[in-house]
Amino acid sequence: MGFLCLFASSCKKNEDTEEDPLKVITLTPPTDKIPYEALGSGQILFCRTGYITGDIAFIMIDVDKEVTSAFKLNSLMHEPSISPDGSKIVFSLFTNTTTAYDNYIMNSNGSGCCLVYQSVYQDRYPAWTIDGSKILVFSASLYGPLYMQSPVENATDRVELTKFYYDDDPSWFIEPSGGFSISPGQKLVCSNLINQIRGLLRIEPYVGKSGVSLLLPTPADQHFESPAFSPDGLKIAFLVVETEPSVYGWNSVSVKTIDPDGSNLTELLRVTPFKTPIDWMHNNRVCDVSLCWSPDGKKILFTVPTEEYGCHLFVINSDGTGLTQVTDNSQAYDADVSWGR
Repeated sequence: MGFLCLFASSCKKNEDTEEDPLKVITLTPPTDKIPYEALGSGQILFCRTGYITGDIAFIMIDVDKEVTSAFKLNSLMHEPSISPDGSKIVFSLFTNTTTAYDNYIMNSNGSGCCLVYQSVYQDRYPAWTIDGSKILVFSASLYGPLYMQSPVENATDRVELTKFYYDDDPSWFIEPSGGFSISPGQKLVCSNLINQIRGLLRIEPYVGKSGVSLLLPTPADQHFESPAFSPDGLKIAFLVVETEPSVYGWNSVSVKTIDPDGSNLTELLRVTPFKTPIDWMHNNRVCDVSLCWSPDGKKILFTVPTEEYGCHLFVINSDGTGLTQVTDNSQAYDADVSWGR
């Protein structure tokens, strides 16, 4: 990214220039009928793409105050993740002056936005540690390093946790999908869609290839998405998309949990999505799903497409009961959910 943070305390924020890529644009709050009583407490953040306009916005649901809000920046933005205390957002951003996505951090209302780290690669899947003291940053290059650093601009404590390709063994590599989650004990989990270790992966940081093990293999007609540790680190929840082998389409989306040691695989819920989800932004018949835990670990929030142009948020209790639809805009694609206090 060829510019410095435009909103740091030493810089003057340009409120008047429409070309400012970090300009905050406040939007009309969404009109979805949010079932606040089913959500408990905290702040829910997700990314919404409008079918009619193609606009991308970050939507915040303040469960405690029972209000919603929306904003966007003068840039392409996606993959937001709210900090555990609900005060900050880390996300990926593409401006009209760059050729790759970079990770940025900002306050929960969009102010104070600055670049996390300058990279020549696509930086994807930013996430928070359980205590909110660090962020995870994935650099989608051939080697695919996964870094951890403090949530500030150009942090001096940036360290490499693991990478996903080694020159001495080119047949062994990982292509992560749907991001990363880290437990209180500093163990990582992610989903790998290719190669001989296709499935849910458990990763021990700092020890290289020997720290990667297959927690759960993926059947040929399925793929795993958005694995996430519970706040206490005792469970991993993830989504399973079952596909049609002969015709592109989804037969089902299920929410499952597994213990970090690979035991106690449990299906909490199975739903039938819209048969052929559409990504109208790229004219491809694909659709992402995502999942997160509530801060107290009592609920699981996830997304699933239920109509041709609508992908919505749903919530269940951690035992799989109490399925409730959270968003209902039939012309909106909701994705990238996260939940802070």
